[in-house]
Amino acid sequence: MKGTGKIKSVLRDTTSGRYLVQVETDSRILAGYEELQNEEVDVIIKKHRKKRNLDQNALYWCYVTELAHVAKQSIAWMHNHLLAHYGYPFMVSGKVAMVVLPDGDETIQESETFHVKPTSQVKEGRDGTPWRTYIVMRGSSTYNTQEMSRLIEGAEREAKACGIHLEEHYYK
Repeated sequence: MKGTGKIKSVLRDTTSGRYLVQVETDSRILAGYEELQNEEVDVIIKKHRKKRNLDQNALYWCYVTELAHVAKQSIAWMHNHLLAHYGYPFMVSGKVAMVVLPDGDETIQESETFHVKPTSQVKEGRDGTPWRTYIVMRGSSTYNTQEMSRLIEGAEREAKACGIHLEEHYYK
C-alpha cells in the first residue's frame, strides 16, 4: 500500500506513550488493509514531492545531446557540466558532500556513475601532486519536477546561446 495524504491529527496515548496518527487519504491506500490490520508494519511519513515526468526527461536529454555535439564533447561530459552549473549538491546530515580527487584528471568530467563540481580549493599532496576538492552533485534521476525544470532551463539557456532551438516534435 502506497499513496499520498494529509496528516489530520496526532494523539498520544498517555498510558503507553505511543502515538496515533490520523491520515486523510483516498481509497487506494486501503488495498490489503484487512491482511495488515493489527500487524507490525513499516511507517514512513515524508513531504510529498511531485516526481518529474518523462517529457521533461526526454527534453533534457535532447538538449544534452545537441549541446554535446556543438561543444564536441561526450554526452557524459555535457551532462556533468549541466549538473555542476544547474544541479543540486548531494547532502549528508544537512551538509554538502565533498570529495578530494587528483586535480586535472579529465576523466572525472566523463563519469556516468558520479557527478562532481570543482571548487577553487586545491592542495598539494606529500608527493607534490595537486588535489582538488569537489562538491558531490546529485544525479538528475533523483530530481523532482521543480528541480528538473531548473536543470532544463539552464540547458535551454546554454542551447539558445549556441544557436540550438529544439522543435516541439523533436522531443515528443
